[in-house]
Amino acid sequence: MNETINNKGFTILELMIATTAFTVLLAIIMTSFLQIGRMYIKGVNLSLVQEDSRNITDSISNDIRFSGNPPTLAHIPTGLGGDNSGYFCVGNHRYRVNLYQQVTDTSDTTKGVVRENVGPSCPQPGSPGDNPTDSVQMLNNGMQLNQLTLKCAATNICTIGINVVFYGSDPTVLSPSATNPNAKCIGSLAGSQFCANTSYTTTVLQSP
Repeated sequence: MNETINNKGFTILELMIATTAFTVLLAIIMTSFLQIGRMYIKGVNLSLVQEDSRNITDSISNDIRFSGNPPTLAHIPTGLGGDNSGYFCVGNHRYRVNLYQQVTDTSDTTKGVVRENVGPSCPQPGSPGDNPTDSVQMLNNGMQLNQLTLKCAATNICTIGINVVFYGSDPTVLSPSATNPNAKCIGSLAGSQFCANTSYTTTVLQSP
């Protein structure tokens, strides 16, 4: 009696084709997963930058709206020609402005935007008799102020502009440069997921 035994299986070629197809599929899945992760990180960073920018402009706007006095525009830096630090006062608050300095510690009041109570006067920071209280760094870690403008017209309307950037340890993700008032993120998502920027302008009517 003769029996026929079927010993058919995968050939080496078939195994290689299957392995290649599986590897390609796995690579596509991993690429998609990484892309989604980068988009999520980018979104979180952008949300934080926008939130801080709004908080700063809202704080200045509220001071202008309710102080009853025009802002004391002592010296707002332009970021041009080495003019990178200054201050101005609205009501009882003084805002110290320091451009192009990345905040690495929110307790550091020598960078970014610092709001502090100084009373109705507007002393120059560090001058005799200057004794501010409740100094608060208004930017989170990794953020950098690149522009803050405050202009008030005779019609009691003030315009506030701000540009805040967030980046890691690589400032080359910013264009034209990390020390430009209009810096913004550039490059592919793979290279700039840790970069976010926002430019924000608002107007406020000063109380009579």
